[in-house]
Amino acid sequence: MFEHLDLSALDDTAQDQAARTAITAAQTGFDIRTGPAVPSLLLTQGGAHAPRLFLAAHHYVVRPRSPGG
Repeated sequence: MFEHLDLSALDDTAQDQAARTAITAAQTGFDIRTGPAVPSLLLTQGGAHAPRLFLAAHHYVVRPRSPGG
């Protein structure tokens, strides 16, 4: 599941700021106990800009496991 953030109505500076704010919130605002385990944002800027998908994951989710445990 992801959150869609449409930034197309904003100018470039406002798009940048809104994207940074949303990404920071996704990185810092989740709890591994309650989820989501991988917060994700789909950022659309409109015009010639391609959509951007941002995924954040807690290190418990992506931590490599050693053969011994």
